[in-house]
Formats: sequence, C-alpha cells, structure tokens
Amino acid sequence: MRICWPSTSASAIKTFKLDRIGEVRILREPWKHEHLHQSPEQDPFGLPLGPESIEIKLSLGALSAQLFREEFPTHAHRLQPVSTQPNETATWLLHLRVGSMQGIGRFVLGLIDDVQIIGPSSFKKYLRDRIGQKLR
Repeated sequence: MRICWPSTSASAIKTFKLDRIGEVRILREPWKHEHLHQSPEQDPFGLPLGPESIEIKLSLGALSAQLFREEFPTHAHRLQPVSTQPNETATWLLHLRVGSMQGIGRFVLGLIDDVQIIGPSSFKKYLRDRIGQKLR
C-alpha cells in the first residue's frame, strides 16, 4: 500500500510506501490543497505511471502467463492468447505500460526461459545491462 502526500517544495504529489513511514501524526489542521490529492495510476508492479511511462510487449509461455495472472489479477485482462497450431505450446501476448523497467525487468529475469521480449529495444538493453553488471 502507498500513501500520497503533497510536497510543498516541489509543488507535486509524492508517493511513499507505507512500510517506509516511520511515524504518523494526526493534525487538527484542515486538509490543504485537496484538489492536488489524486492517486496516480499505477502499473502492475505498483509504480506510478506518468508521462515517461514505457510500453512493453512480451510473449509469455504457459508458466509466465499463469504466474502473471496469479500475481497481478487486476491486470490479467492484458494477456491475449496467441493462436497456435495443434501440438504447439500456447503463448500469450502481454502489452502494458510500466512506470519503470525495474518491476517488469524482475518479472522477466525470473522467468527468462519462458518469456520472449518483443519490445522495445531499450528494454532489451536494460536487461542486458542488468545481467552484465551481475556477471562482472
């Protein structure tokens, strides 16, 4: 769960994970700038979507599609079955916007043998860089 809070210094709404909040004080003051309090739309990984969000396209095998459905049931409708020939393994197309490559990257790297990256090329580069950093 997350909480949104207006930042007076940046004139923007900041989002914080609840488990990172050390203390809460309830004030008697009325809510200021209520019109600025809007929950940002989030990707399946809980990251806010904004103008710099990224469109990701993947082809998922049976295992990764099932895990996506189980872990992100509110986004399961984004899985589209791809027609296959008899005796071929079923695949699903996943097309979604993400706020950062970090969440989807973790998902893909954990299931790399069951996922084909269709695009964008910047996502492929991100994954290559992440793997390269770990192998140095």
